[in-house]
Amino acid sequence: MVRGGLTIASSVNERGDILPVFKTVNEVLSSSNTRITIPVNLGCRMNRRVAYGLLEVIVEARRESIDWKLKLEDINITRQFKPTAQINLGGNHSTLYKFSYDVTSILNTPNVLSKEWINLGVKHEGGSPFKIKTILLDIVYEDNDAQTEYVNYSGFLILEEGEVCNQQLKLKQRENVSSRIIVYSPRKTSFKIQAGSKQETINIELGDFEEIYLPIQEGLETISIINTGGAANAPLLLSNIIVYSNTVKEPVLEVEEVTHRKTSSGVRLGVSIVNKGESKPDKVIITVLRNGNPVSTIMEQNPELKPGSKLIKEIEIPPSVQGEELLVRVIWLKMARRWIKDYPLKIN
Repeated sequence: MVRGGLTIASSVNERGDILPVFKTVNEVLSSSNTRITIPVNLGCRMNRRVAYGLLEVIVEARRESIDWKLKLEDINITRQFKPTAQINLGGNHSTLYKFSYDVTSILNTPNVLSKEWINLGVKHEGGSPFKIKTILLDIVYEDNDAQTEYVNYSGFLILEEGEVCNQQLKLKQRENVSSRIIVYSPRKTSFKIQAGSKQETINIELGDFEEIYLPIQEGLETISIINTGGAANAPLLLSNIIVYSNTVKEPVLEVEEVTHRKTSSGVRLGVSIVNKGESKPDKVIITVLRNGNPVSTIMEQNPELKPGSKLIKEIEIPPSVQGEELLVRVIWLKMARRWIKDYPLKIN
C-alpha cells in the first residue's frame, strides 16, 4: 500500500524566469564535524529581485533529538528542527526529514541582491548526528522578458514494487511545460515515468537521490510514476514532482564578421556580433580556442546589445596561432539561461 503523500507546497505565476537548483550533499554533521557550507550559483542575477524563492532541505537521522541552525548568507532561517514531512523506509533505515522555507525576503535583502553566488550554512549544535542529504533552491527572478507558472508537489511518498503514482498537473498554462521529478531509493532499483506519449525507464544505480527532467507535451494532465523494481525489490520514494510553464524572450546572437590585424604582441581579432533575438543578453563571453583549449577570453557584462543592434569587440591572441584552425566561441547568458555558438576561423 502506498505510504505518505505529496501536496502542493507552492504554486506561483510570475513575470520572470526560473532558476532550478538541486544538489546531493551527503554530509554527516555531529559534535566532531559541526559545520558545512553549501555554495549555490545564482546564474546571471544582475541585481534582479526575486519574485519567489523556495528552499527545501532533506536530512537523514536516527532520532529527532537534534539542535541545528540554518543560515542563508549569514541570515538565520531557523534553529528549530521541525520538519514539514518525514518518513521511515522500514527495516533498519533512518528516518528522512524534509524542511521547507520561503526565502524570498532573504534573497531580496540588499546584502544578497548583488550576489551571483550565495552560501547555505548548516550547523550542528547538539543532540544526535544527522546527514544533510539534499538541498533544493528554486528561484523565480523578476523580469518583464519572461513568464513562469510553477507548481511544486512536495512531501514523501513511498511506492513498493508495482505501485503507481498518478499526479494531476494543475497548470493554467499548457505550453512550454517541463517537469522535474526527485526520487530516492536506499538500493539499486528502476522505475518508469509515463507522460502522455513520452515514457522513460530510469535506473537508480547507487541507491541515492536522483533528479530527472522530462518535457511535457502540450495539454497533458497527468504524470504516472511506476516502481518497476528489480532484483533488490527496493521501495521508491518520491520527494518532488515539479512542473512549470516557462517562456522567455530570448537574445539570439550571430557573428556577422571576424576581422584580424597583426600587432607587435600578436594578432587582434575584431568580432562583430548582431542580436537577432527579442531581448538583450545579461552577459557575453567571447573565447578563442585552439585544439579545444582556450587561447584568449573576454567578457562583456550587461552589454548594450538590444534586439537589432551590434556589438564589436577586439580580442588579442598570440602570433603562434597563425596558420592553425581556430574556433571563436560566443557564449551569452540571460538570467538562468545560457547559449553557445561556435565559428571556425583560420588566420594565414
